[in-house]
Amino acid sequence: SLANGASASITVNFFVTSNSSINLYGQVSNADQEDGDSTPNNGSCCSSNEDDEAALTLGSSSANNREISLEEFAQSNRNVLINKIYPNPSAVGAVEFEILSNEYRDSGMEVFNARGQKIEVNFLSLNEGINEIILDVSNYKSGLYFVLIQDQNMKFMPTKFIVQND
Repeated sequence: SLANGASASITVNFFVTSNSSINLYGQVSNADQEDGDSTPNNGSCCSSNEDDEAALTLGSSSANNREISLEEFAQSNRNVLINKIYPNPSAVGAVEFEILSNEYRDSGMEVFNARGQKIEVNFLSLNEGINEIILDVSNYKSGLYFVLIQDQNMKFMPTKFIVQND
């Protein structure tokens, strides 16, 4: 069981495959252990008001095909953002990611195929500001892929890219 003030984590990966945003709400509805400061299934959609609820909006960071400036990024209250992916689609064996970070951080970069299967994990040291990361996709099959940046505390919005290796 969890003591008052203690925490536990669950990881759920969502992938947005359209250019539209999706609003999500979730809450713990049942638990096999007691949590002294939470009551399962007592929330109300669609805002997060308790520690056993979560609400978020997902959408591709490149959905509007607009890059943002470092100033806009600093004002956005985001920690990490994949600002640009090029070429996309890629037919040259590599994809370059421009990743903005609000501070130095050690992160992971996970790549998933369209079926949600993790196919690659890379360790990244992101500096504050703009980071250019090149991903070798020469051995990837043609298709849709998602990249997810994470650090020890959280995961950041998955972003899609296309590989054309025919």
